[in-house]
Amino acid sequence: MANNAARRTTLRQVADRAGVSIATASRALNGLVASSESAERVRAAVSDLGYIPNEAARSLRSERTMTIGVAFFSLKLPGALDLLGGLSRILDEHGYTLLIAETDGHSSRFDVILERFLERRVDALLCVNPDGLGAVLSRYRDAGVPAIALISRGRGANSLPLLAPGLEPAATEAIVRLELLGHRRVCAILPGGERGPFRGVWDRLRRSKLQVEAVNPFSPGYDPHRVVSGFRSQGTTAVISTYPVAFQVMRAGRIEGLSVPEDLSIVSVGDEPGQSTWLETPLSAISVDLSALGRAAAATAISWLKGTPPQRNELVPASTWVERSSTSPAPRVRDLCGSWPREC
Repeated sequence: MANNAARRTTLRQVADRAGVSIATASRALNGLVASSESAERVRAAVSDLGYIPNEAARSLRSERTMTIGVAFFSLKLPGALDLLGGLSRILDEHGYTLLIAETDGHSSRFDVILERFLERRVDALLCVNPDGLGAVLSRYRDAGVPAIALISRGRGANSLPLLAPGLEPAATEAIVRLELLGHRRVCAILPGGERGPFRGVWDRLRRSKLQVEAVNPFSPGYDPHRVVSGFRSQGTTAVISTYPVAFQVMRAGRIEGLSVPEDLSIVSVGDEPGQSTWLETPLSAISVDLSALGRAAAATAISWLKGTPPQRNELVPASTWVERSSTSPAPRVRDLCGSWPREC
């Protein structure tokens, strides 16, 4: 009877007795990363309860499938192919294959994708701009499957370690340039607020001399024409926005009678050089090398699979300032100069 009782003891009971999460108990029992104190408590609980691990399940989990799942909120993300290229390059060198899926902008599909990846026993999970994650994420923790957020965290993903491109160095160059060009008021049309994926830009804006109007392009009722129409009365002469929104602002500006860059300078966060340079007015950009982020993410996942988890937040050096024709001196500076040379 005692032996039957021991076999009925569950991992949850062990975790409860040790005062740790199921994920921590699982890691401790499988020799993965856990603090020495937690591991000692788990061992004591196992001894007290007579817990017998399911060796068949443990051996099944220890057999690597050499696959890593990457779930995108949207593959329309500028640079998504570069990100995948960087990931694939490093993972392929280590014998891993990528499984790729996207929600197509529907948060409710994230759990469906994660469930399917889990059924295919991926060795690790990468979520690009995750949002709307639910209970399925706890199953990854319980199974000891590393899961990492890339670029940003959304609802339900706060527990995931984050790898994001470090935007602040390039943002500093962009903002200093706008100040030197005489701009005083800028409209920042960036989603996610100061804790979102563009926090490096927000951090630098907060320390600048610029007056900043914040606009969320994903907020209900957002209308680029309404936003742009108020620029003249507010004295706004520059815009910092994501790459897709920059096009919206440029089109809305034309309709509102504002010329780029004579009346309005635009800085894009994110870049598609193959397109930007062919525009009538090529966009100045805080250019993000998502290939570098992909390579870093692959290396981090492989390192975690070998027993070294990442820090909670890691910034990858992956941004540069590229000045093109969409930025020029503010109108009042041009009026004072009588012209607007690049060095003005």
